[in-house]
Amino acid sequence: MKDWIYAKVRDFFGGIVDSVKGLLGIHSPSTVFAGIGGFMAQGLGQGFSKAMNDVSADMQNSIPTNFNLDPALGVGGFTGGSAGMAEGSGGFTLHIENFVNNTEKDIQRLAYEFEFYRQQAAAARGNA
Repeated sequence: MKDWIYAKVRDFFGGIVDSVKGLLGIHSPSTVFAGIGGFMAQGLGQGFSKAMNDVSADMQNSIPTNFNLDPALGVGGFTGGSAGMAEGSGGFTLHIENFVNNTEKDIQRLAYEFEFYRQQAAAARGNA
């Protein structure tokens, strides 16, 4: 008898709670919080996209652009130090008074890059 009364009271109040939840649009899991979670995910995505755009812009702005690679000027067109280049028969001599390496590259890789640009300049003048 005690169990029967307990079940009736539980069912009665459970029905009232279910009716109020239905009127208020409360579900388990809560659709209100599900909507908030959806907006949080969208906000996170937008924030991530903006941050990546900022990172991309920072990377682009950090790439040095103050080079003058005109073949007539040679390596002396680089700014930020004093350098001169004298070209001989099939080779060149590079005199560097001040060298600041702002890259992760070692001197050998930089020398290969200089040679690449020297060959491009020679080809532009017709001296492949």
